[in-house]
Amino acid sequence: MWEYANGIDNSEVVYEYQQPKCIGNSVTLPFDIVNIEKLNEILLLLSEKVSFRLRKHNLIGNSISVQIKTKNFEVFSHQKKIDVSTDQTKTIYEVSRSLLEKIHNGQKIRLIGVRVSNLSSKDECQMSIFDIDENIKQKKLDNVMDKIKDKYGYNSITRAGEINVRDIINIRED
Repeated sequence: MWEYANGIDNSEVVYEYQQPKCIGNSVTLPFDIVNIEKLNEILLLLSEKVSFRLRKHNLIGNSISVQIKTKNFEVFSHQKKIDVSTDQTKTIYEVSRSLLEKIHNGQKIRLIGVRVSNLSSKDECQMSIFDIDENIKQKKLDNVMDKIKDKYGYNSITRAGEINVRDIINIRED
């Protein structure tokens, strides 16, 4: 009886896999950043990581949110629901960039994050007929980058817009 009160229990642990409700990534910056262009570069890096993880789990989402925390620990966030669910880096980045522009008003930022929610299986995806050519190009690009990252490590290839921020923050491999 007293064993349970002390946290001792020899029964078998039962684990049941559950699909994630959202996939996101945030980073605490080593110093305050005000420059919106630098924050956009960090958003690209975070969007790439989030989309990579979505594709690994074979998921897509249609709700994208951005969160920032100021040097005074004030938290601001915005989210947007998009018409067609996605796992594409470009789409996630473009939406998160527009959200950042709405919430950033020149304050010094210490934390920034991107999250995709309202997830569903990629197999249930409904494509938009208006963006089909662009979607195919982006899927090919994302798939090639994923294959290289799988083979040589996550940090082995990067988008040009991420190069300058790799010195500031380090996104670890999963």
